[in-house]
Amino acid sequence: MEDDVLLQILKEDPDIEDAEERYRQFVADDELRERYHDRIKAERDRRSQLIYARRHGQTEARLDVARRMKAHGIPADEIGELTGLSTAEVDDLD
Repeated sequence: MEDDVLLQILKEDPDIEDAEERYRQFVADDELRERYHDRIKAERDRRSQLIYARRHGQTEARLDVARRMKAHGIPADEIGELTGLSTAEVDDLD
């Protein structure tokens, strides 16, 4: 029954029929499908790199603030409380 309904929809709407035909061509073309998957993978990689850069940048910013606080003589436990760093991480800062 679903096939009959689908065929009826395809006959009634040329845009859907065109999309169905393009989809069939796409899945039949190994090279095109491979390029599509490569594009999706590249986009995922780019997003992961952005997330890493954002997190790394935030960490570096916290470390920088902690270094400056330490240079001003603020106690390590206070620095840790304000920056989210452990006391050991604060102690290890240059």
